[in-house]
Amino acid sequence: RAQALARQLDGRVMSLTVEGTPLAFFFRAEGGRLAITSRHDGAADASLSGTPIALLALAGPKAEGALRKGGVRIEGDAEVAQKFRDLLEQARRTQTPRALIVP
Repeated sequence: RAQALARQLDGRVMSLTVEGTPLAFFFRAEGGRLAITSRHDGAADASLSGTPIALLALAGPKAEGALRKGGVRIEGDAEVAQKFRDLLEQARRTQTPRALIVP
């Protein structure tokens, strides 16, 4: 399932910005794998930004509630953002993220 999601996202990029910090990450699906980098040229298909606490809440069981509270902002293609979230969740559940992630 995770590799199928990665293939659906092929060529897509999602940015994640941690407000109040200089941290920004870019998730790029490419060839059925996920690359995570700190730099990306060009616009992301979807962007998430929020405080560290709000972003951490997305990893928990009440992620939808965290989004509704407005602590995390999504810009761009919300469907792409959801698919990236699903992909990361699948990698976490199977405990095989290295099979998906390339440096």
